[in-house]
Amino acid sequence: MIFTTFSFLGFFALALLYLRFIKNNKIQKWGLLAGSYFFYAQWDWRFLGLLLWLTLMTFYCSSRMRHMSDQHIRRRWLALQVTLSLVTLGFFKYANFFVDTLKPLVQGLGLETHTLNVILPIGISFIVFEVISYAVDVYRGDTPFEESLLDFSILVAFFPHLISGPIIKPKAFLPQLKNATSITSPNMSAGMQLFLWGLMKKVLVADRVAPFVDVVFQHPLHFNSLVTWLAVVAYAVQIYGDFSGYTDMAIGAARMMGYDIPRNFNLPYLSLNITDFWRRWHISLSSWLRDYLYIPLGGSRKGLNRTYINLAIVMLLGGLWHGASWNFVLWGGIHGSALAIHKFFIEHKRLKAPSSFTRNALSWALTIVFVLTAWVPFRSTDWHTSMAMLRNMYTFTSSAPMHWISNSLLFALPALVIADIGARNWHLGIRLRLSRFSHQLAFFMLLFSVLVMAPPAASPFIYFQF
Repeated sequence: MIFTTFSFLGFFALALLYLRFIKNNKIQKWGLLAGSYFFYAQWDWRFLGLLLWLTLMTFYCSSRMRHMSDQHIRRRWLALQVTLSLVTLGFFKYANFFVDTLKPLVQGLGLETHTLNVILPIGISFIVFEVISYAVDVYRGDTPFEESLLDFSILVAFFPHLISGPIIKPKAFLPQLKNATSITSPNMSAGMQLFLWGLMKKVLVADRVAPFVDVVFQHPLHFNSLVTWLAVVAYAVQIYGDFSGYTDMAIGAARMMGYDIPRNFNLPYLSLNITDFWRRWHISLSSWLRDYLYIPLGGSRKGLNRTYINLAIVMLLGGLWHGASWNFVLWGGIHGSALAIHKFFIEHKRLKAPSSFTRNALSWALTIVFVLTAWVPFRSTDWHTSMAMLRNMYTFTSSAPMHWISNSLLFALPALVIADIGARNWHLGIRLRLSRFSHQLAFFMLLFSVLVMAPPAASPFIYFQF
């Protein structure tokens, strides 16, 4: 069930009506949990057991940690929860990857190998990171153990963020479940507006440029440098519009129901360096990697050399988290190296320029070119496609007409700017007062325009595969 479909809008309308007329907190929560499981079942009902397994396993291990005073025993329960979570993720997401990787070696020994053809459950990476963060927080004492299995189950399965995040901090979300939620006009007005901005990013930006990106990445040898660069820029626009559009819709949907979930993007393509980019892009994942991987590895507390190694490890694993492909590992390694290099220059005070304007302009240009280049292995389906695209970009083959890609960008870029400004203003508290007739008219005219200009067929969100 995709946010941009009428089936979701019908489902969501029923959820709002349920929360509007049911006032009892416990009955509200049971309905919310049932609705979330129904939402997940629309993809494949067989994996409801997986969602239930991760929920019950984490709840039990966390409850054992709460009852144990011996720190060593508590650590063992945490290790068990993390191990079981990662084994679950590893089996479904990486079994085929490792079998295919080892196939040449095994076949060289005269043995046969068979791909397991394991189906990748939608959103499993986000779900696993969610339950691990809860268990670690309980172990550290950052989050009190949640006595209510019902509340914890909602934290894991809450449908607006279930498939593609944002990754919710337990201590920020669980207290919201202690009292019955209410459907209010201010929340409806704010949530509808953010949902609309996200919808614009998805259907007017990401879905518009997607067909053209697909063609160039499928046949990179058919295009020259200019068209290749346009395709890479188009993909940068597509993935940002697609993913930030999803999270805006998720946050807006949650707000309409009376719940708050965190912002996940903050104009990342305006970053002046790669560290700043990762403070602005997929903020919930960046924070997760920092809090649960980078800091436990030692962070920057054990000297510069160890800091560089920690950054590289975190980003390599962050790349692998995105998918079972060496291209994702390459993408993570590129970003990890860039973060380490930036850290080196910052520590040695070697980032200087004649003026702040010159410095900022040069920093932005270098950052955006690096980010665009790094998107190539992220988007490519295999190593050969990545190399062909990069050769096209940096060998500067003969110029040719801008083709149809420029037309898609000419349409998508203004739509992205309008939607991004609207979403940013929403986060800053600048919102339409839909009680005014003129604002209501503007809102519905804009909504109508989005639906009219949307492509005939909605495409799945990119991060559904992760």
